[in-house]
Amino acid sequence: MAKVLTRAQIIQARDAVDAYVTTTNSLYQNLESTFTALTSTNWTGDGSDGSKSFFTSAVTPALTDRVTDITKALRDILDNCEQTFLDRVDPDLGEANKNPGGGA
Repeated sequence: MAKVLTRAQIIQARDAVDAYVTTTNSLYQNLESTFTALTSTNWTGDGSDGSKSFFTSAVTPALTDRVTDITKALRDILDNCEQTFLDRVDPDLGEANKNPGGGA
């Protein structure tokens, strides 16, 4: 069954992506603050160094760069849907329907 895509749905999806980014950034900042507090005081040695390295090389990129990449891709998809279906196909179809048999 066909479903109508509306601009309001695209805006709602963009808002959800933005909320996800805001929440993810806030959670990462809390995690980073907690991790820094735990590792900056009396914890030293190989275990501490390994944990800091893991946090910097694995956790941070996963919660920053990769989230940015994924949410950018989602925004691009939403922009493409809006431009393709709402800004181009719908007006073209509307014009074709106004002039049936006119070569469309």
